[in-house]
Amino acid sequence: MSFLPVNKKEVNGIDFEEKCFEECNVTHVKVLNKYLGTKKISGVATGDAAVSGDALFLNSFTPVMPDSLQWRSMSYGNGVYVVISSNTNLAAYSADGIRWHSTTLPRSADWRSITYGDGKFVAVSGGSDYAAYSVDGINWTEYALPSTAAWRSVTYANGKFVAISNNSDASAYSADGINWSPSTLPISTYWNYITYGNDKFVVVSNNAQNAPVVDFE
Repeated sequence: MSFLPVNKKEVNGIDFEEKCFEECNVTHVKVLNKYLGTKKISGVATGDAAVSGDALFLNSFTPVMPDSLQWRSMSYGNGVYVVISSNTNLAAYSADGIRWHSTTLPRSADWRSITYGDGKFVAVSGGSDYAAYSVDGINWTEYALPSTAAWRSVTYANGKFVAISNNSDASAYSADGINWSPSTLPISTYWNYITYGNDKFVVVSNNAQNAPVVDFE
């Protein structure tokens, strides 16, 4: 695909050349004039979405997403980006992070978090026990978490999926993302996010000074 130059500008001390797609005169991207290698760039993308691969930043793309929804969480795996939305059954997928296509989850729910691991995408919803998995990010299968809870965040690492809930002490873990076992967090609070690094899972709440290390065996 070729690009047509529009104008040049500077963002955070970095020179950008703004260009538009040849076939769409309302679509613009910012391309780094300077090759920055591994230099970290912050606050560069100012539009609705951003693509960092090959130093390409999307400033405004019409349409950016196939629908105007409360897009909640995004993950990448198996060569596909997948994003989910809350209070609907709609999701979207893209091979390049630019051209997006609609797909559907098994049911309408408050879908909150999605992750990728063990060859599949896994998504969890709040206020229910609904969850779903997909190998390709397009075709989804529903399954149940151990309990009804405000499931808020899910991640994959160290051979297991782990999900945490908000406003409770409920959590769950799974080796395959389909069959889940219940677990309990140290206290009941507004757990908001979970991640993994340095051989440990760490969860954090959004209204207290809690960020415990949790071992999901």
